[in-house]
Amino acid sequence: MNQFVNRLRGILAILVAAGHAGAICTALPTSPDHFQAALTPLLMFSGFNYVIGFVVISGYCIARSTLNRPFDLSQYLKLRATRIYPALIVCALLAGLVEASLLGSANRIAVWSGGIDAKSFAASLLGLGGFMGVFGSYAPTYTVSFELLYYFIWGLAFATLPPRLVVIACVISLLLLFGVMPRLFHFALAIFAVWLIGAAIAMRQDAIVRLVNACPLWATWLSSVLLFIWGNSAVVVAGVDIWRFPGSLVTVPCGALFGFVLAAHLAKNGPRLALDEWLGEISYPLFLSHGPVLVAAGSAMKAINVHTNYGVAFCLLMTISLASAQVIVVLIERPVMRLRRARLKPAIS
Repeated sequence: MNQFVNRLRGILAILVAAGHAGAICTALPTSPDHFQAALTPLLMFSGFNYVIGFVVISGYCIARSTLNRPFDLSQYLKLRATRIYPALIVCALLAGLVEASLLGSANRIAVWSGGIDAKSFAASLLGLGGFMGVFGSYAPTYTVSFELLYYFIWGLAFATLPPRLVVIACVISLLLLFGVMPRLFHFALAIFAVWLIGAAIAMRQDAIVRLVNACPLWATWLSSVLLFIWGNSAVVVAGVDIWRFPGSLVTVPCGALFGFVLAAHLAKNGPRLALDEWLGEISYPLFLSHGPVLVAAGSAMKAINVHTNYGVAFCLLMTISLASAQVIVVLIERPVMRLRRARLKPAIS
């Protein structure tokens, strides 16, 4: 896999966690400082934009994993389940432990404080929180539920159709599902369009790479960043509610920008960085664990009445989040990946 894929998804996970760490800092008795002023432009549109980048990469990686070998639906579903659920269940249990220890406490940070009940916890363990209700500090993981739906639709399409028709069939299915599914699913279906951008890049990679190859990387990044800032500003000014359809359709051009950046790097295939493998490895554990870890750390800081400036609190929260994610990498992710490679053939993505 192109090293930029690992690099981008790791950076996006860190940016998502950073956006939420910033929100925790504002709920603590911190003093504004120059660090906060410098960080605000990066986080001003919230971590949701960076989740969109995650979704694009997910579509790309899943589609690539289904190419170049005979497709077996049962094997595909095993691969997806063993990739998603071990860390998801562990981090859901972590969230349950955090919420149980803080239940009724005045020191619990007032962030992601809804849905702290048995039903939402059970839904989180099953990976269904995005549809059945998010559980407290595990709320940032709601898009995992959406991705499980996308994996299932993609697998069915790939099992029944020629590869060249799969993306088209998924687009048609997306449009049909809008007409028959309850409104509860409309937001997830809008994000499916973003996922399909990544999948389309994987399925037509050679043609897309040739198309973007003439564009220098500096021009790709400059144009994408400017459009990203302008588009988000326009959404804020217009008062678009991105959490409800049809407002959530504004995520599609955002996803297209991430797709453009991804395709440009696939075309250039630049140098491998020492951190690339680690960034790819830590991305999923950090995405899953940062919510409960931030709430636990922030609540502990509130309980012991820590007074500091924003920059110190932010760096402390991010350090704890990254360290916790690394523990999950070592204790859960690496052993699971070794087991998958040994038990599930052919080679997995």
